[in-house]
Amino acid sequence: MKKTKTLKLAALLLAVIMLLPAVTGCSDKTKAVALINGKELSAQDFEYYLKTSYNSYSSQGYTFTGYWNADILGDGSYTPVDLITEDALQNAAYYQAIYSKCDELGQGYSKDDEKACEDSFLELAETYGSAITLQNTLKANNTTKYDLLKSSADETMKARLYDILTGEGGELYQSDDELRQEVNDNYICVKHILISTADVEEEEIDEMRATAEDILEQAKSGEDFESLMENHSDDTSGMESYPNGYVFAEDDTTYDADFVAASFKLDVNEISDIVETDYGFHIIKRYELSDDQITEQMTAIPTANFAEYVTAISSEYEIEQLDTFSKLDIVAIVDPTDTTDYSAIDETEAEDTNTDADTEGTEDAEGEGVDVEDAGEADDGSAETEGADADETTGD
Repeated sequence: MKKTKTLKLAALLLAVIMLLPAVTGCSDKTKAVALINGKELSAQDFEYYLKTSYNSYSSQGYTFTGYWNADILGDGSYTPVDLITEDALQNAAYYQAIYSKCDELGQGYSKDDEKACEDSFLELAETYGSAITLQNTLKANNTTKYDLLKSSADETMKARLYDILTGEGGELYQSDDELRQEVNDNYICVKHILISTADVEEEEIDEMRATAEDILEQAKSGEDFESLMENHSDDTSGMESYPNGYVFAEDDTTYDADFVAASFKLDVNEISDIVETDYGFHIIKRYELSDDQITEQMTAIPTANFAEYVTAISSEYEIEQLDTFSKLDIVAIVDPTDTTDYSAIDETEAEDTNTDADTEGTEDAEGEGVDVEDAGEADDGSAETEGADADETTGD
């Protein structure tokens, strides 16, 4: 009885899954829209990478709805559409490098891998309890069955190549002893007291510096650094997110360069003098790395090395957009709820530009009236009147 029930559930889920591709569009999605290192990138694969890029930026707090034509660089050459498109193409190239390297090593994507991804999808579908719930969830999240299968396939191949390269005998292999030594040689842990100068008037800067110097004197005279930090530091989010301190290497660009440089001049338990950055005044103390921090970095190093290895390959790939690429509606793909009429906005901006140009032309013409008067081409006073109007118009 139980087996019959399971088979019926599987059959129902399969029926739903067969319908899901209809949500994504027609068979044209299998057509190539670009060539990456000479290999075709299909529309459906590119749509997946577009949505992945969009979701990544959204998770970081970026909002594009209503602003897809925003001028990012200030010169009209780069919009959020360009940003998402470029990021998606780079991601596509990154994963193509992974697939190609796996093929080269005789560990390419197989029928067994495809079946495993399908099975994973079925298991996921079953957790939703009903076909309608699955369908509504996919639609609400602008996701399709193909997207989920593609994600599963990409992560399968990424994990496979990672294991090959970082495992014993692999190109990127490092023993635990080697990793631990690298962490101890190259990473430090610091905490700091920040007196922020953000949104502070110029005349208040000296007062903030005096406050920092007073706290520094207390710290160097033996006051508990942790207590001083808790009572005075403006980096409250940092204390919450990194209660055990910031851990980084000397080439880490995540943090301010002056902050990093000053930190690496310190010995363990040493306190810096005042370090000034764009964020304010810092008092830094170096701490000994804990076992947990060392272990965390030992895990992070192979991951970073792997990403650098794959990026080095994919960055050499030539990306060619085909004619079909220009037919893609990027906004509709990644942000289907956005109903903004960007064509109307563009037309309005174009009209405003033309109006400005016409105004400038009028001002130039009136300005020429001054030249006419100076040349003595009018002696009835009319040119003088025009010259006065021109001065008022141009603000001279």
